[in-house]
Amino acid sequence: KECQNMEYKRSWQDEYLKWVCGFANAQGAVMYFGVDDDHEVVGLKQTEKLLEDIPNKIVNAMGIVVDVNLREQNGLEYIEAVIEPSNVPISYKGKYYYRFDSTQKLYGYFYADEGVRRFHYLVERRYSARQFHDQDPV
Repeated sequence: KECQNMEYKRSWQDEYLKWVCGFANAQGAVMYFGVDDDHEVVGLKQTEKLLEDIPNKIVNAMGIVVDVNLREQNGLEYIEAVIEPSNVPISYKGKYYYRFDSTQKLYGYFYADEGVRRFHYLVERRYSARQFHDQDPV
């Protein structure tokens, strides 16, 4: 099942750039293309082209670098994109997306000034939660 830090897509579509932005502004994530929601590899066509296109589209749209890897299972190729959390607000087409939970519908977005303020609030919450969970039990 998909979770806050993992997303499975049967194919690549440029609309997934919003997902990349949302993950970069949240805790980061791994996205798989060519894998369905049941984690079954369905494979991709033109993986060589996608291995070049996906990172270029991400850099051109958001100015961030994402680790994009070719994977193979049972003779079917799929792509893994590792999105690290950003320490600065990342926007896509002037909007700041943020992944709130595993439901795609709960991606939010906000505009420039509001986006920067909201981003800093969310990052503070992200690091506070991480510090809280990383502490040894008393």
